[in-house]
Amino acid sequence: MAQIAQISLGVVLGYREVPIEETARPASPTYTYIPTKTVPALGSAPATLDITDLTQKAHTYIKGLEDSGGALDFTINMTSDILTAVDAVLVLQKTKTIEWAVEFPAPLSRRFYFNGQASPVRNSDVAVDAVVEGTFSIIANNVIEQEAIV
Repeated sequence: MAQIAQISLGVVLGYREVPIEETARPASPTYTYIPTKTVPALGSAPATLDITDLTQKAHTYIKGLEDSGGALDFTINMTSDILTAVDAVLVLQKTKTIEWAVEFPAPLSRRFYFNGQASPVRNSDVAVDAVVEGTFSIIANNVIEQEAIV
């Protein structure tokens, strides 16, 4: 069976307002997309809690809490359109819950999603003969989940 590796082309960051009356997450939510240049690692391994007692000859562990890793930093091109899009979501999140999603197209066809709070864009280093970039950070408010994209 031949496996096709995923390339980064087509990976997108999107957000949507979660309506107050929403009791179940829609099967195919509609997102507004913000173009990014990089996507950080989404989530991490859970903490490992040592439960070894003095009668045991080897350490034993249980699964602890999962940690999204703090701020998820996305690199963006500093353009008026992207800054305007980020400003719009910053206003929206003052009164609404925002669901964020990173989608990987086929062959993976996966979506990673979470509720989160975004921060204003901050510029990266600026150099001669270079594109001006910025960092857009989102802090996950819950565990990052994933699902197949239909």
